[in-house]
Amino acid sequence: MLDVRGQKQNPKAPDFQCPDANCLNDKGYRTGAWLPKGKASPGATQAPIVPPVAPQAQGGASIGPSPRDTLLIELYWDSFDRVLQGLKTRSMSQGFNDQQIAACVATLYIQRARG
Repeated sequence: MLDVRGQKQNPKAPDFQCPDANCLNDKGYRTGAWLPKGKASPGATQAPIVPPVAPQAQGGASIGPSPRDTLLIELYWDSFDRVLQGLKTRSMSQGFNDQQIAACVATLYIQRARG
């Protein structure tokens, strides 16, 4: 997902969008995600927008994703596996194209990440 909080013109617009322009929801909009309520987006605050900086280990080498990022990555791939398993169990995998599967995964992931 791409962080689009800095380019939002409408406060109701998603905070993050799928990087693929073909990744559309059932209403024809690009798949998006919102930060949990209470986490104001930069467009709604007076603070300047500063992109996050990855922590650096000694010698300038990156130390990797944060624990939260690691959990979100695991949650995404678990959502992906669950959608594929559900389609396979129901013998429906032939009826869905890649974009539809991606939309199903994104929807499940977003709902679970809000949890």
